[in-house]
Amino acid sequence: MECGSQDALCQLANWFSQNDLLAPWLVEVLGRFGGRASGILGVVAGIARDYGQAIVGFIGVSFGFWRWWRYRERILHKRLADYLQESDARLAAVTSEVIELVQRPAPGQQLKDPLFVDSDLRVVLRERNWDKPAYALGVAASSDWHLDKAIRNLGRRLETANAMVSAIQRQLASAYTIRGAIAASSAKGSKSEQMNSLALIYFRSALALPTHEKDITTLELEAHQLRKLGLSLAGDAYAKLFTLAASEPCKRRRMLSQARARRYLSEVLRSNGRLAALQMMRTDNDGSAAALTLIAACEPLSFWERLEKADMHYYTASGASELSFVGIESTQLENADTEYRRIVTELGRGRWLRPRKFRKLRKRALEGLERVAHARDGVYDLGWLS
Repeated sequence: MECGSQDALCQLANWFSQNDLLAPWLVEVLGRFGGRASGILGVVAGIARDYGQAIVGFIGVSFGFWRWWRYRERILHKRLADYLQESDARLAAVTSEVIELVQRPAPGQQLKDPLFVDSDLRVVLRERNWDKPAYALGVAASSDWHLDKAIRNLGRRLETANAMVSAIQRQLASAYTIRGAIAASSAKGSKSEQMNSLALIYFRSALALPTHEKDITTLELEAHQLRKLGLSLAGDAYAKLFTLAASEPCKRRRMLSQARARRYLSEVLRSNGRLAALQMMRTDNDGSAAALTLIAACEPLSFWERLEKADMHYYTASGASELSFVGIESTQLENADTEYRRIVTELGRGRWLRPRKFRKLRKRALEGLERVAHARDGVYDLGWLS
């Protein structure tokens, strides 16, 4: 552990904690010395001989507790903030004093070093010959060289500090996003709107951070919350998501994100244009790939992704039904039935050994098969969308 240069007790305790094997030897030496000493020194040496091991152990335990208390993580941020505040105040004052010393040298001036001054530059700055032509060039050139070195060193430290700030911002954004996802999943019953609004606040807090403002996952979650709350901004959010997803380097993730953005944008705009909404699902519209085209290109799909694909087919069939496109409706219902049934079949084997999340998935697929069966009788259930 680092101790201040004047903190002798800290240095001694730190030495004891790191050299505990030498403690018995030290106690034995003190005991031998005490046998020859007299007076107060002899009494102290006798105490050290008889209770030395206990005293050393007590010092080690006490120092360990003190070190934990002083450097525990809970207060490190506060101590760092206090240190930075004091450092900034000192830097402002010292910078003014150094400039005054350089520009207006006078007898009796005292130099307080800025934190970035090294030993060589300190020697140069302590010169009092700025106003003498014979020495001015040498002092100025030497100072400039050392200051250039300090600037480069501070630049590297600033890059490291900025990287640390960015890392902390990413952690904060992650915490906001996870908290929002929990709130969104808890949005049920009478508190549904309240929890969805709270989730939206958390997602927007994450997006407000510089490192997270274009994060595809958080943008998608924000758009879902806008849609659930029935806000008109949902359409713009899904359109923005589709555009930003185009820059995603991972091709599969890019296509999945764009497929979801197309599907939900279709749902948002459905009341204003049913044909355009249907085109977003199954045919190219305004030069962009449709949702079903995009997700089909992502095969093989995971179980949950396959459930999404089945839902897209069912949703597309409902849109075709409203427009009386019988052929498209029949094809999409058949595709939905195939995808739902595939999930049920694959999860049916040893289903009692499946973890809870897979049981939930199988239940969702069975509900999808039931919706398809009703849809073939002309009854569509779109309540599950939200």
